[in-house]
Amino acid sequence: MATLETRGYVNGPEAKKTPNGKEFSKFRLSCKQKKKAKGDQPEKVTYATYWVTDWNNPSPPSEGSYVQVKGYLDVNEVEKDGAKRTYLEVNAQELEVIGAGRGDTGGVGAAPSKDPWDE
Repeated sequence: MATLETRGYVNGPEAKKTPNGKEFSKFRLSCKQKKKAKGDQPEKVTYATYWVTDWNNPSPPSEGSYVQVKGYLDVNEVEKDGAKRTYLEVNAQELEVIGAGRGDTGGVGAAPSKDPWDE
């Protein structure tokens, strides 16, 4: 199983409960990666959104918090309106809140205002 360690902004945090009563939190993590220019190669910026499930913390971090997540990476596929879509989910093993809101870490990037898979 692949593991992932990344930092990003929290979007859409929810406290949830399984039918058996187990509490957990779920949110999207919006990340931005910058690769410096080398030689004649221009600077490259890549954005990624991960869905995070945290079984260890039933209270999710607040909207816009800057967090570091370590966990197991799952690749999931869903079908919507006849189109297959793939998304990445992180089952968090560790979660650390680094900043209270956007801009606390040098403007790493803003979380999307809505779920990109609903488009």
